[in-house]
Amino acid sequence: MKRLFMLLLAVSLVCACGTVEPLPGEDDKDKIENEGGDQGGDNDGSEDDGSGNEGGDQGGNEGGNEGGNTGGEGSEGEGGSGDEDVNVPGERAMIVITTASEGWCTSYPTSQSAYTIDGYEYYLLNAAIFSESNGMQFKKQTGYIANKSVFGTLVSVEVVKGGAHSGKMSLFIGDSEVPTSTEITPTETANGYLFDCTAHNAKYFKLANNSSSVVYLSEIRITYLKSGNNPEGGSGNEGGSDDGGNTGGGEGDQGGNEGGNEGEGDQGGGSTPTPDPTPDPNPSTGGVYRSGWAELPVETDNPDYYYAHHTVTDVKNSKGENARNYTVCYSANHHCPVWVAAPRHAFWTGSAGKAGYSVDPDIPSSIQPCSGADIGNSSYNRGHMLGNSDRSRSSQMRRQVSYYTNIALQHMTQFNTGGGAWNNLENHIDTFAKSDTLYMVVGSYFDAWTDKYGNSKPVSRVDFGGRDSSVPTMFWAALLRTKESAKGKAVWNCTADELRCAAFVISHAMPKGHEPAAKDMISISELEDLVGVTLFPNVPNAPKSTYKASDWGL
Repeated sequence: MKRLFMLLLAVSLVCACGTVEPLPGEDDKDKIENEGGDQGGDNDGSEDDGSGNEGGDQGGNEGGNEGGNTGGEGSEGEGGSGDEDVNVPGERAMIVITTASEGWCTSYPTSQSAYTIDGYEYYLLNAAIFSESNGMQFKKQTGYIANKSVFGTLVSVEVVKGGAHSGKMSLFIGDSEVPTSTEITPTETANGYLFDCTAHNAKYFKLANNSSSVVYLSEIRITYLKSGNNPEGGSGNEGGSDDGGNTGGGEGDQGGNEGGNEGEGDQGGGSTPTPDPTPDPNPSTGGVYRSGWAELPVETDNPDYYYAHHTVTDVKNSKGENARNYTVCYSANHHCPVWVAAPRHAFWTGSAGKAGYSVDPDIPSSIQPCSGADIGNSSYNRGHMLGNSDRSRSSQMRRQVSYYTNIALQHMTQFNTGGGAWNNLENHIDTFAKSDTLYMVVGSYFDAWTDKYGNSKPVSRVDFGGRDSSVPTMFWAALLRTKESAKGKAVWNCTADELRCAAFVISHAMPKGHEPAAKDMISISELEDLVGVTLFPNVPNAPKSTYKASDWGL
């Protein structure tokens, strides 16, 4: 739906205005580079590292702090006037409330009180989160949550059980706040139950525990039909950014050099984007999601693949648009990400607290591990494809990076944690994500494969939250950025001699303690042939057939 909207919009712009200039990134991070100092220390890319880059200076040269700077002229990107989340009346949307949602109280409110949870207002009574492991807790016979904000016409409310769940919730709907008259009979699901509201034209609900036992929930999924106005206040433009930067960044902007760009965006407030509850498999037609995001691979016409493009509302770029977070290609068969693509820069790091694991609302929950998912083999843990600490600037970034679509099963001590081969590679990659932006794609490989050392992991599957998930036999990382001679230059404006790109391939059977080496590297073209993914199509001059280990510190 969004892809079609953007395509039609881009066509209309071309017809009205002539040729549309190609988009130079979501305000290309190459332009953020601060000659006056990088932000902070190293990221530990390990699965549970929460340190992020909290130190350093947020400065930059020629503007970039209070008062900002006057950027270059730039040009509006493809699709630059189209709002990504335009609220089309009658279109379905979903809000997912989890234990990681912001705004939950940590003790029972003993009288009905209004709380803002993920940007929406709800009434709570005797409902709180005392422990994330137990979930959202509703006191017996009295606990409830009811919407104060109007989203649209209710379609359904689904609850996912959590913790020591014993009681059962009831749902009441109506045309006024905290309804009590019309009760909906639920149907059982694999992990909870679903209240179907389609027979009623209701806008308000009350989800209540009328049972004689405490109820614990890990998720509440509210599906509704959008009304004519946008309850979440609208998101930024999916397309469109200035190559130059903006006039006058706000106070507290995160630095940047002449030309500013996304690093000039304020870290403002916002609400959770409204996802599509039933995304179509393979929304791509075999092309690139959009121009200007240098990290994006080609999305293929594979019915096994589901794609999601995550942005956040609590961090803005220089045009006031929602900052991009990452893009994922997820396999329904393997119940595992195929690849995750993201830009890396200090712009995305900060001191936001970690979030718990949760289902990605933009990809069908039926193909993901269940919320609070256990792993059937204790030798594996949940490995972030895009590192947890790589997205520590805001709570929404933290929450999205812990979606199950960004998680793959990884050997705990041998591979993923301190001293593990993959953890050591993550630490090495971190050193290249400091000034000019590093564009990165991290992927999984599921077929039999033997590395140059003779290591080979057998093809296998493990129960992961009720899904028969594949354990990758190999993980890979494709990297692209400027050379030192082209610092601050947009990658699509660089010649091949000004760019460096390469791939690392690490067997899941690699012994602990292995440090990154030139022997682990191959060219981007060789990786494309191996894994069947076309990489960096938005950077036509990327030297994909060659690489130098010395360009990557080896």
